[in-house]
Amino acid sequence: MSAASGERLPRVLRELRYYETVARMASLMAEPVPSGPLPDDVVSCETRFRTHVRDWIESVLPAGDAPGLPAAAVLPDALVAAYAALKDAILRAAAADALDIARMDALLERARAMRLAAEQAGKVLQLLHRIEMNDDAMSPDESRMHLIAE
Repeated sequence: MSAASGERLPRVLRELRYYETVARMASLMAEPVPSGPLPDDVVSCETRFRTHVRDWIESVLPAGDAPGLPAAAVLPDALVAAYAALKDAILRAAAADALDIARMDALLERARAMRLAAEQAGKVLQLLHRIEMNDDAMSPDESRMHLIAE
């Protein structure tokens, strides 16, 4: 392995880890909550939070050949507020006996997975931006392809 590839390898491996975490969290998000009706407040808050997470991930993860880097890779305030509202709605429903402990835990775990997926997507964006800024002779895709070719 060349010295240049050796220098790029940790960045590429870190990027891979972030993508793997996003994929793992996506599978947790898809798991069904134990059966039974959910309180309207929980459904409303989860729908709003899920929409914020999906929009954020779609905006930060590169699609195709030309990733568009937003100005900042920080979770939007609306996403953070929606997460807090969802957790609050879940805990209030459990305190009012509208959710049993197993369903409460499943909902909180799914919300945590969505938040973590969003955070990891932001880290991918930050890493891609650093690679692009530090390795301006090659795009991130060229850098990855060069490393793979060696």
